[in-house]
Amino acid sequence: MHFRTLVFTYLLLLLTLLTFLTGCTTIPETNDTAQVSPQVTLAPEPTQTDTSIDSLSPTATPSTLPTPIEQPTLASPATPEVPLQQALNRFTDDALVYARRDRFLMMADASGKQQTWLTEQICNMENFSAEQSGIWSVDGRYLAITCNHDPGSDMILTSLLDTQTGQIQPLNFEVELSAHSWSPTASQILIHSLYATDWYVVDASTGQHTRLITLSDSNTSATWSPDGTRVAVTGSVEDEQDSVYIMNIDGTNRREFIVDQIPDYYSLNAISWSPDGAFLLLNRQLNPAPDTYTHQAIRLDVETGDVQILADPLHDIPEFQWSPDGSWFIIGQSGRAEAPLGQWSLYDADGTFIRNLSTDSERDDIAIRWLPNSQQFVIMTVRLTFGVEIILSDLQGNEQVHARYPDKGPSFPALAIAPSGSYIAVGLSDLDIGIVDIQGNEQAMIQGRIKEWRPKY
Repeated sequence: MHFRTLVFTYLLLLLTLLTFLTGCTTIPETNDTAQVSPQVTLAPEPTQTDTSIDSLSPTATPSTLPTPIEQPTLASPATPEVPLQQALNRFTDDALVYARRDRFLMMADASGKQQTWLTEQICNMENFSAEQSGIWSVDGRYLAITCNHDPGSDMILTSLLDTQTGQIQPLNFEVELSAHSWSPTASQILIHSLYATDWYVVDASTGQHTRLITLSDSNTSATWSPDGTRVAVTGSVEDEQDSVYIMNIDGTNRREFIVDQIPDYYSLNAISWSPDGAFLLLNRQLNPAPDTYTHQAIRLDVETGDVQILADPLHDIPEFQWSPDGSWFIIGQSGRAEAPLGQWSLYDADGTFIRNLSTDSERDDIAIRWLPNSQQFVIMTVRLTFGVEIILSDLQGNEQVHARYPDKGPSFPALAIAPSGSYIAVGLSDLDIGIVDIQGNEQAMIQGRIKEWRPKY
């Protein structure tokens, strides 16, 4: 009995050992195919054919919009095909600067087919959450590029790109830029240190910095005179009352205009200089009750200091849009919860009210931009039961629908007119940009956020 038990145990152990050895001889298959990282080129060529939609009348049925041009996902800057200045020379007509979905700055022609990556040589940083921005000098030679690493940090790099030479001039401090930053007559840029109180003028050709004024706090705005010889700045000096300061571009001959001596005054901003140099348009914010703010659009005579109230009360900071020839201006404000429809009005250059532009209760006017002829302007509106419409209007109020996007909402910036007046860039939801010509024909649909058309070059 004992012997048979030993034999049985021995056979069981032998069977277990054979099973183990058999399992060890199974070798998993291997994949010897090399893993190749995707290559990204500077100016990707679209594979689709260019499509367009017919010019639309107000009763037309919307056509199918073209599929957005496919763009590569950029994890890190790529090596350019050619030096940047050579790539920029490819663009001989209207060119749009925009920020892509991955937030890097690009330039594209009106067809969307020719594109150049602007920030790959400039930002040199990862770009997780905040997009780049670019603002052109008046002659189209210089581009001020801001590289923002993260909106929660101060890692902001601003550089001036000379598109003729390809040279890049970094500025040595974080700055805030706006559409009014560049001089209207020269390669000089007006900058304001982030969270600081100083305004400077920087000469893009030499890099020279000139301090204009030091304020008591960073709540300030500024604009150039139309001849580029003076600057107007809002704010307070030495903790005095808020004022408007006008000075030469070297900081000399400074004059102060006091505009805050009214009940419930709170702040000044949104400053704009008239093309004839005679007066300033400003937003004067009031605080009539706790947690309650209203706004006034005011006109300040730069010689006498006289103040004229143009619109009051407004529920939001007004936007001022001058006609290119300075004969007219538009005051507008976007819709909010307490006033859901955008309101825009037309004025003569001397401040005389002409008419309301937003009179249709079924549409929310988002943005208005002038055409170069100063006799027409483009309205981007949202029909409350339809979608986005692009409308061409003249001074008398005759309107024609140029394009419709029934399944889209707006994005911001919402609208930009090419310097030639031939193309309109439309900011749409899902970070799409539609480009239509002045006849209403669709030229391209690209993905990104509008920055600015390049000036005539």
